[in-house]
Amino acid sequence: MKTKLNKSILGLLAGLSLFTGLTLTAQENDSKREFYSVFFIDVKNQALYQEYRNKTKDILSKAGGVISRELEVIEKPQGPLKVGMPNRVVFMHFDTKNGIEKLKNDPTYIKYKDIRNKAINTVQVLSGANIFSETSHTTLKERLYILKLSRYLDGNVNRLNILEEVDASLDKYGFKTDKKIAVKSSVGIEKIDEIALHFYDDPKQQDMLRKDKKAISNIMTYNKNFVDTFVYLTLKVI
Repeated sequence: MKTKLNKSILGLLAGLSLFTGLTLTAQENDSKREFYSVFFIDVKNQALYQEYRNKTKDILSKAGGVISRELEVIEKPQGPLKVGMPNRVVFMHFDTKNGIEKLKNDPTYIKYKDIRNKAINTVQVLSGANIFSETSHTTLKERLYILKLSRYLDGNVNRLNILEEVDASLDKYGFKTDKKIAVKSSVGIEKIDEIALHFYDDPKQQDMLRKDKKAISNIMTYNKNFVDTFVYLTLKVI
C-alpha cells in the first residue's frame, strides 16, 4: 500500500520518537538489552540477494544473530537527513553487543562479499541497543510502519512535559513503537541518535491522526524544541 504524506504529516512524524513511556537507562545491564544492526540497502538483483541470504544464514546464527524484520520502502524518504534511496530496511537482532563485529569478521562471511556487492547497490548500517518496545494483537503484515531516524538538539528542558502531552494525544490512534534503538555506531551515514520503528495496527488510523490539529501541534512543538534533523520512511513487511 502506498500512503501519500503531506507537509503536515511530515512535521507530525518528525516529532514521533521518544513518547510512550520510558525506557531502560544507560546503566542497565547489557544482559537485559536487545542489540540490533539496521541495514538500509538498495536491492538491485533479488535472485542474487536471496542467494546471499541463504549462504550467510548459518553464519549469522553463529554470530548470535537473526533477521527480525525485513521491510520494503514504499515511499521516497522524507526529511532533511540524507539516507539515499534504499528500497529495503533489514533489522538484525544479536544476542550480544559485539554480534555485528563477529559477523563482519567471520572469514566465511567475508568470502560472500562479492555476491552481496552484485546483489545490492548501497549499504548503510546503524547499530545499537533497543530501549523500548510495544506489542500488538495484529500481524506484521497488517501494519503500516513508519521508521524515523533522529538526531536531537542539546538540552532537555521541559522535554518530558511535552512528551506526556504528545503521548496522550496519540494513544487513541493506535500508534505504537515496535522498537526504539539508541544508536552507538554508524557506517555510510551521518551521526544519528535514535532509530524509532513505529506502526499503526490499521493504516486508516494514520489518516485519522492527520485530522487532529491538537495532536499535530503538540508533535511539531516537540520537534521544534528537541529535534535537530530527521528522516522518515514509510514501510511494509515483505
